[in-house]
Order: sequence, then structure tokens, then C-alpha cells
Amino acid sequence: MYTTMYGLFAFLIFPQKQSGLFLEYIHSSQKNATDAYGITGFEGLTSFYGFMYHSQKRLLPLIIDKTIQTKGPIVVAITGASGSVYALTLIRWLAGNGYQVDAIASETGKKVFEYETGTKFTVRAITNGKGLLTIHDNNNLFSSLSSGSSKQGKFSKVVIVPCSMGTLGRIAAASGSKLIERVADVALKERRRLVIVPRETPLHSLHLKNMLELSSAGAVILPAMPGFYQKPGSVNDIINFMVSKILDALDIPNEMYTRWGN
Repeated sequence: MYTTMYGLFAFLIFPQKQSGLFLEYIHSSQKNATDAYGITGFEGLTSFYGFMYHSQKRLLPLIIDKTIQTKGPIVVAITGASGSVYALTLIRWLAGNGYQVDAIASETGKKVFEYETGTKFTVRAITNGKGLLTIHDNNNLFSSLSSGSSKQGKFSKVVIVPCSMGTLGRIAAASGSKLIERVADVALKERRRLVIVPRETPLHSLHLKNMLELSSAGAVILPAMPGFYQKPGSVNDIINFMVSKILDALDIPNEMYTRWGN
């Protein structure tokens, strides 16, 4: 169950390690969120009245800042196509700017993500301890994200970045047995924003046909095609250009690159 909460600045001290001061959201039923920190035996975390209470009777003090509002949630799905650095940059930007992010990765997506970015696919590694991020199991079709009627897991927007041609084809056919495909299907049928960032070249006619089908169904097809009119001086400038275009497609104000005319 996920609820919109005020931001929490938490200073959590565990017997094994100290996490530091960071913005965090954990729900007791989300085992992955606790396991992602590399801490075992903390599946029973729940929050109430300014404390986090563990089944082993530890009280973890919280400093509550009610001026910080949680925005979102936004689903970021990662598949096995190349371009995971776009997903990493996007998640860090969203989480660092107060958005609750629900991340899903296919098995190959996780491997490619870690290979290309050098970052473990865990909450701590991705966010650097800053932001609101939950990682979901792509095999868990019982997730609240998989239902359009769920209020607990209701998301406003979905980004699939990078999107493989296999995932794109299954979504276009309204078929699939994984959470990523189901979440995309929910977004389309509930008329929520779905942004698909394909990363493949060259493209054959079936790839193009699938993109047309999804565009006709309401998805935004946003290929990973960076521009160069902003005169990028580094790879990071190129990455930021693409991530900014994704944020634009989500109607999220941002200034990640110098826009034309500025």
C-alpha cells in the first residue's frame, strides 16, 4: 500500500551501518525497499507519529519537514535495451526533486543497467540516499501497480526507458506476462501518460508499425535521438538533453539543458 506522505528527513542508525540524513519512503509490505539497502531482518518497518518502528522493538527517530510534499508517483521501467544511463539520470532527477518513483526492471534490464552505469540496481546505489524510490519485482503481477482500480498504487505517469523492441512489441499487442507490460497497458486503458523511449537502430517495418500502433493508442514515442544545437560539451550534456525531453513529455518543468532561444 502506498500513500502520499509529507517528506521525511530520516537519520537512521542500524547496528551494521549508518545511512545518513536522507529523504526516504518505505512501506512495510515492500520487502524490496528494505532488502535494497543490504540490511536483513528489517522487513517489518512501518511509519507512524514521527517514528519508524521495527518488529525487534527498535525506535528510529525522524525529523519531519512538512514543507516538503511528495509528488507523483511516477513509474520508471527499464528493459534490456542499451541506454540505461538515461533511466539512472531520470530517476535521480525525479527522486531528488520530490517525486515518488516506482522503478521496475526486467532481468536483462538489471544486468544491462549495472553493466552500462556501474551502479547496482538498489535503492541506495541509485538514489545515493536522496529521494523517494521503491523498486518493484517485474514478476509480481499482484503489485498494486498492475491494477487500474487500485488507489494504493495509483500512478500518474509511466516512462519506459530504454525500451527494447521486444517489450515495445508486446505492449503494442496488449500482451505480456510481466509487470512492465501490464503497467503500460494500465496506463493506456486508463488514459494516463505513457512515454516510451525506444533505443534501437536501424528499425525495420515491424518496429515502426508497433510504434505507430502505440502512438495511435495514446502513447508518446520519444526515441533516444539527442539534438546537438545546444552544443554539448560532454556526454553528460547529451544525456541531460534526452532526460529533459522525457521530463517535457511528462509535463514536468525542468532546465536540464540550454533551450533554443535562450
